Amino acid sequence: MKLLLVDDEAGIREGLALLLRRRGHDVRTAIDCASARTALADGLGYDAIVTDWRLPDGVAGDFLALARCPVVAISGHPDEIGDGHALAEVLTKPVLPARLAAVLAALAPPPTAAPLPPLPPAAAAALTSLVAGWPAAATVRLYDDGLLATLVADLPAGVAAPAVVPGGEIAVARRGDGVRVTCRWRRVDASGAPANAHPADPADPVHGTSHGMPMKPAAGDPLPADLAELWSEP
Repeated sequence: MKLLLVDDEAGIREGLALLLRRRGHDVRTAIDCASARTALADGLGYDAIVTDWRLPDGVAGDFLALARCPVVAISGHPDEIGDGHALAEVLTKPVLPARLAAVLAALAPPPTAAPLPPLPPAAAAALTSLVAGWPAAATVRLYDDGLLATLVADLPAGVAAPAVVPGGEIAVARRGDGVRVTCRWRRVDASGAPANAHPADPADPVHGTSHGMPMKPAAGDPLPADLAELWSEP
């Protein structure tokens, strides 16, 4: 998180800033209300402000109108803050670093998921045609972990499994009266290269294949079998 830490005591300010940086935060500091106003006007866009309440030139409430993010106030006399300020949390001095870290973790914005790289066009077309050609009695599940797109289908008796799938690999196993078909395709990045490519070990019968595509169990939550949306390129 990008934090603004405001405290006029150098030892507390720099020590706390160091601890927060060690936890991975980007910390800017200010020593009073005036420098806090300057920091908030620089357009950096903070994720949270951590501020001592009493400062040499006023109280933190004097600059809170400029804040566009959650504010955590710290005071040796928390009762003096009152209820007239929109604060995410009020902590009492002395504050344990672990307590402050827990408060900031609760305020952290959710991570933004990167868009999945697309399947090669041939693989997307193969997947669509496979599912379209199977009867309604076939049970189809789709998985995607960002590296491999995996289709697992249980076909009833009398339905033939495909021999090959363009751009990917296929495994067929007997399951009751029917068969289980597992197809995998590796995603590609914007340049057309395999996404997060890493070589498979051909000596490993579980994780390697003759295609050089790593074999592993399907990962991630099952995805709805809406092929037009699921496999469309971003």
